[in-house]
Amino acid sequence: MGQLVWQLQMVERAVAETGVALFDGYRGMGIDKAEAKLAKRRRETLGRRIQRIRNRLSLSEETAGQLRDLVKERNWFIHESHREHGSDIRPGRSVAMLMNRLDRLSKLTNQVLAGLREAFGAHVLAHGIDLREVEEEARRKLSS
Repeated sequence: MGQLVWQLQMVERAVAETGVALFDGYRGMGIDKAEAKLAKRRRETLGRRIQRIRNRLSLSEETAGQLRDLVKERNWFIHESHREHGSDIRPGRSVAMLMNRLDRLSKLTNQVLAGLREAFGAHVLAHGIDLREVEEEARRKLSS
């Protein structure tokens, strides 16, 4: 469960960072301004953040469906999983149903991250930005 929480945090951060890049970012903005904008994006709900980026990125139907499923399953995990399965962790009880659902959610987080990476990469390329140049510029700035 702890690993899954971290995976969900990675997705939430990736979604927030994508929102900053799509709506708030500009060349030369600087790390401090980017972090402030990221903090603002992170105060929005995951569903709201995803809706905003879905409207801007060209997502495959598969990725769009995975994003919808992720919000639903993430909300279940955070708000309902203990109520539904809390007693399953007692000795002599089966945790198989809970573990299967958590495993599916874990796989879904990985699929969503890959889908977002692909869609964002296509978006920046369509706008004339080479991600390799962005990564190289970031490395130069971070190393100086």
